[in-house]
Amino acid sequence: MMDDRIEYLRKEIEDVDVRGENSVLTDVEVRQRKDNFDKLWTLLKAKDSLVVQRSKVKWLREGDANTKFFHNCMKARVSGNCNTPFSQQCK
Repeated sequence: MMDDRIEYLRKEIEDVDVRGENSVLTDVEVRQRKDNFDKLWTLLKAKDSLVVQRSKVKWLREGDANTKFFHNCMKARVSGNCNTPFSQQCK
């Protein structure tokens, strides 16, 4: 549902952009484009927030167990901490 709304807003913005390339936009069209952009960014932020929340839920559910998910997260964290050539602590 959210993805459908995001795609709809992107299409609306693109349509107004195409009209703007071919002719001068009216004040109403400019305002509509700005409103659609604001709505789009709000939805994209909300979607990003949902992804983070789902990740946290998954971590709470599976993260503390000795699972493949947990070990992969720890490997990624250690490799991210040891990306400098001078770090001896991770060897």
